[in-house]
Amino acid sequence: AVVSTQSTGIRKYRNIDYIFVILPAMSTNATYSMVKEVEVLHGVITQCIKYDTFAKKFKPQTVGNILLKTNTKLGGTNWEVSYKLDNLATQLGNFVFGEPVMIVGADVTHWARDEGNKPSIAGVVCTLDRACSKYASRLKLQVHQHNRVSDEIIRNFKDIVKDLLIAFRNSSGQRPGKILYYRDGVSQGQFIQTLTEEIAGIQAACKDLEEGFQPKITYINAQKRHHTRLYCAQRGDADRSGNVPAGTVVDREITNPVSFDFYLNSHSGIQGTNRPCHYTVLWDDSDMSPDMIQTLTYYLCHTYARCTRSVSYPAPTYYAHLLCARARTMLSAMQINWYDRNKAPQLETIEKKLSQNSKLQNITYFV
Repeated sequence: AVVSTQSTGIRKYRNIDYIFVILPAMSTNATYSMVKEVEVLHGVITQCIKYDTFAKKFKPQTVGNILLKTNTKLGGTNWEVSYKLDNLATQLGNFVFGEPVMIVGADVTHWARDEGNKPSIAGVVCTLDRACSKYASRLKLQVHQHNRVSDEIIRNFKDIVKDLLIAFRNSSGQRPGKILYYRDGVSQGQFIQTLTEEIAGIQAACKDLEEGFQPKITYINAQKRHHTRLYCAQRGDADRSGNVPAGTVVDREITNPVSFDFYLNSHSGIQGTNRPCHYTVLWDDSDMSPDMIQTLTYYLCHTYARCTRSVSYPAPTYYAHLLCARARTMLSAMQINWYDRNKAPQLETIEKKLSQNSKLQNITYFV
């Protein structure tokens, strides 16, 4: 009934572009999900604010954080990558962005084994501009098979990438000459199968879009779930929290001797010991140098729209994670019996409820 009332109000005021929603103090995920369901249904962007935050903690910093999100959701640019900082940045800009480049981020989220047959959620985003500030996004549900390797692979990846390529072309007026793909959530034992199927999906999507279209592809896997920590040999070299400084790269001694991988501590820790992100370059036919890949990865950690500091891993992977988290929250609120496959609705039916309105597909609405 509440969703119906909200929908009626939105239809009445058709020129609404953005709605601030004050959530009740005792609101649950179901309340939040209800608001986002209306957002998806009508293509009207919303920004939720908890009542306690609005009434008691509405300080300038809080307002600033909300406005960062608001500006991004409305298509604005908070930060952009600069290629004029030094010689390496200039070389990076000329080499990587001398032609149109599409940076892709992807993640797959799964449910615990005791949560029935809930489908895994794949989220894929891509940049639409040279500043790496505007993104298109696509969601896909896939049957949860309780098999780690098969669950992690994004199925129908070709269709998703083709859709994103079309969005990139419509936005920039050009096809990308390079595709940089940051993949989150793949463990070392899943590298080969995931790489094989997803690279093939990207190549097939390019061929489907236009015969002979073969952009150069760089596939980088980002891992946060590991036990490696970095420490300064001299206490005076550490930052205020005792961590290695932001921007520290380790690509020798503790890395794989037969592949190109590196650890990057891209953020300044506030409390405790930082966990650097572990990157493995699984595919690169664009001949980027290690310095270029590491520098670009570090730069992308500064473009996360809702934070004034660098974050722990690149914005494209962060956004893919947020996209999956949004869908996960909405899926959790649905009254569906996931323990009986015969009673659960078809994935296509559920996807229609989660699928983005065409007005939202090329906006970073999920931050």
